[in-house]
Amino acid sequence: MGNVIPGFMGPKNASILNKMLSLRYLKIKLNGYVNPAGGQSRTQKMKISRVCKTKISKMRKYTQGGMKRERGTKNLETKLDSTLNRNKLILKKLDKIEKENKQLNGEVKQSRKENVEMRSEIDSLKTQKRFCKIRFTKEKYCNTGFAI
Repeated sequence: MGNVIPGFMGPKNASILNKMLSLRYLKIKLNGYVNPAGGQSRTQKMKISRVCKTKISKMRKYTQGGMKRERGTKNLETKLDSTLNRNKLILKKLDKIEKENKQLNGEVKQSRKENVEMRSEIDSLKTQKRFCKIRFTKEKYCNTGFAI
């Protein structure tokens, strides 16, 4: 029977084995681990053996055309999109807050102006009151004949 591999008996299993081997060879070839010149370094050999040891279920990582797809790139893209959208929303909120802040600052300035005006009015009223008192006392005492 030639080379008997344990666990693979019969023609069906042989075809599955051939598929597995061809997939593994493809995997090695696509990753660029096989040196076309034939002289492979120790690290390349180690890489090849490591690739051969990987399960066939991991072949799903590879897209059509044999290009290796980074694990979770789609997720990364969606994450990037979501973060960009989130950042845009945050920027919009910040703009709103800045506008409100400017408005509030304007209101505060206005209220400060009003406050200053009110204070000046109060001061003027106080001085008027003082003058009125003085005038009243003068008139009172002058009418009675007392000199001040």
